[in-house]
Amino acid sequence: MLYAYISDVVLVRSMKFCPNCGIELKFQQAKFCPECGTLLSSNESQKADSPNSKIYEELTIPVAEINVYDLGKKLEDVVERIYKSKGYATQRRQRIEGESGTKSEIDIVAKRGNKIIAIECKNYSFAVGIDKVRDFSEKLRDLHLEGVFIALSGLTRDAEQFAESRHIETIDSAGN
Repeated sequence: MLYAYISDVVLVRSMKFCPNCGIELKFQQAKFCPECGTLLSSNESQKADSPNSKIYEELTIPVAEINVYDLGKKLEDVVERIYKSKGYATQRRQRIEGESGTKSEIDIVAKRGNKIIAIECKNYSFAVGIDKVRDFSEKLRDLHLEGVFIALSGLTRDAEQFAESRHIETIDSAGN
């Protein structure tokens, strides 16, 4: 179920956000924000005069302008929302000191009860290779954590085999 939701949300070409509260607008033709009730006008001159017009412009990102960092951040946003909806407390981009004394950055740390999961998100246009999975595996070993590796464009065969051998759950847009 997680992979279906991720692929549905992340593959959206253009997203609109409320200029007042910032939530994603699921219905592009809505006249009011369902969260805060702000009037959403289709009149461009009203948008330009709005005190929040700059925010509106910044939150509406045309597809051609999205860079790799933005794509990765959007995937992390979606994954974090999914884990929160399942009762996990989450933290983003955590630098955690491991047994080796070095710090490792984890995209998302999800906690529920005594269970802690480190989540690595890759939103590349190509299959992720073994090097990224091996690096993540070493972080998990050093931090003594369970892990989930999410790669929307999939993993190479070697990367899949390596993740399986290290008991790392993998998710891609096809649900594999």
